[in-house]
Amino acid sequence: MSPTTYTLTDVEELYLVEIEPEVRAWLESLPAKHFLKIDEFVGLLARSAQSLGEPICTPSRRGSP
Repeated sequence: MSPTTYTLTDVEELYLVEIEPEVRAWLESLPAKHFLKIDEFVGLLARSAQSLGEPICTPSRRGSP
């Protein structure tokens, strides 16, 4: 059997969304219904971080007081 090769076109590059261990634990404790809703918004953030604005996304101001 020969390997199958797939060519992906129009694949968008996703932003990395990092979460802290305590947030991961909280997410894992949620009912599936709530987890899926959060997952939907995190996916939106990963796909469109540059173009989202408030109130959906507030950019991090690392290094700012």
